[in-house]
Amino acid sequence: ALKEVVADTELTCLNDGRSTRIPDREGDTDSDLALVSDSMSARCHWGALGHHGNDHLPCSILIKDITRTRSQKSDASSKYQTDATGYLRDRVRRTPGSKEDVYQQPPWWTPEVTTAWTEKQCH
Repeated sequence: ALKEVVADTELTCLNDGRSTRIPDREGDTDSDLALVSDSMSARCHWGALGHHGNDHLPCSILIKDITRTRSQKSDASSKYQTDATGYLRDRVRRTPGSKEDVYQQPPWWTPEVTTAWTEKQCH
């Protein structure tokens, strides 16, 4: 079903088959997908990084920049790609451990969820 949805939206999945999650139970599946427009897929390189203490492995997407001359006019798609790149750079700067990081738990994260999470990690 997911393949059909991706095909209908003209997106390409960058994942190369490597696992992005350390399974807790047999049969657990990966749920981390990197989707890009078909037009950008040739410029992108996806990779799964090493273990960082979580069951999900961090992933990276490298986007090859397009060199343009001054005489080339930009179009709407290049503006979008620039905006997307800026957004991604901003998100990377705000990753845990950066000086700009002001992380807040999502509103659904209650003390009961913290307790359950802690118990799960201990077993």
